Amino acid sequence: MKKVRAKTKTRTARLNQKRSRKLHKIIVVKKAKVAAKRQARIKLSLAKRGSENE
Repeated sequence: MKKVRAKTKTRTARLNQKRSRKLHKIIVVKKAKVAAKRQARIKLSLAKRGSENE
C-alpha cells in the first residue's frame, strides 16, 4: 500500500516553522541594525571629508 500524505502538518513541522519564523525576524532586525550603523558611519565620514575640503 502506498503512503497517504498527512492532510495536516505534524506538530513538529508546526513548531519548526514557528522557530524558523522567529529566527528570521531576529535576523532581519539584526541586518537592519547593521545596515543603519554602516549608513551612519558613511554619513559621518562624508561629513568629515566635506569639512576638510573647505
